[in-house]
Amino acid sequence: MLNKKDKIQTLFGWLRTKLYEPFSSVWNFKHFYLNPAIKWIKLSKVFLKFWKIPFAIEDLQLASKYAIKQNRQDGKHISDLNNKIEALIEDVADLAYHYNPKPSGLTDDEYYKECMRNAFKANCDDYFPSEDECLAWVKIGDVRLATKYLTKDEEDHRFDLDYEHHRGAMCGYENDFYDEATYLLGSLSRRGFYDN
Repeated sequence: MLNKKDKIQTLFGWLRTKLYEPFSSVWNFKHFYLNPAIKWIKLSKVFLKFWKIPFAIEDLQLASKYAIKQNRQDGKHISDLNNKIEALIEDVADLAYHYNPKPSGLTDDEYYKECMRNAFKANCDDYFPSEDECLAWVKIGDVRLATKYLTKDEEDHRFDLDYEHHRGAMCGYENDFYDEATYLLGSLSRRGFYDN
């Protein structure tokens, strides 16, 4: 048990560590006290001009509307490009089907399926784990090989990949910036802070 003298020394030791030592060096004072205070003052400057806050909110609303509109236009443009890529892939498969000799023992449907698979297989890089699985997840642009051209193992592998992607989307860690922005703007709109 501490006597009265030890208690006083303990109290002064505690006060010294809490009040004196942070100021003992210039770096400690600047890093722990001065810089946060300056940052807080800079951030709170906006409240000194409180009459400008509604205009800033209106500008932010307009900026978010324009950003979402631009994102929708970009999505439409990407979709158009993917449709063109898909048509070009089919043209490559048709050319290979018509101008290359058909191997014996294959029907016309099997040979066209092989031509389509070869068009995608040309884009399988060396870093794919195995040649059997590469067609399940290789993409040209955003276009994947249609399921009817996959083998049963490739189809199962693609199902597993899509399932994992779906689980990630449900958790929210695979959301893109557009999804996050629309979610936050919807939340603001429901609370009455944002007009659509």
